[in-house]
Amino acid sequence: METKNRRETGNKDQVITLSDYTWLERSKTRFTSGGKNQLGLKKDDLLYEGGNVRESLRRLPRNTLEERHLRVCRAVNLLLKKQVLVPEQWTKYSEDPYLQPYLEEVQREKSAQKKPALFCVEK
Repeated sequence: METKNRRETGNKDQVITLSDYTWLERSKTRFTSGGKNQLGLKKDDLLYEGGNVRESLRRLPRNTLEERHLRVCRAVNLLLKKQVLVPEQWTKYSEDPYLQPYLEEVQREKSAQKKPALFCVEK
């Protein structure tokens, strides 16, 4: 079965056909090809810490935030030594996202604040 995905690009709608790979398989490939899993990093560790990400990090449990900090420090140390972790310690794709629920929550709150409130005033 051929999966189609519609994406808006500029003023045109472009239909993307994903017959060779599913979106998940492509995502897994991108995850491993960058090499960040060999450093023990997760995808969310590399997000720019501004705006919504900063607020999401503030909402993280303290132990998760400390684990994130340790992963980043270990990755920098490995990069300086030009080494990678042993394959048993590589980050697996299934354990990658940890910040996404918090990011979605912050984005929902901000979009709710931007929507104008509709008030009905009866006379």
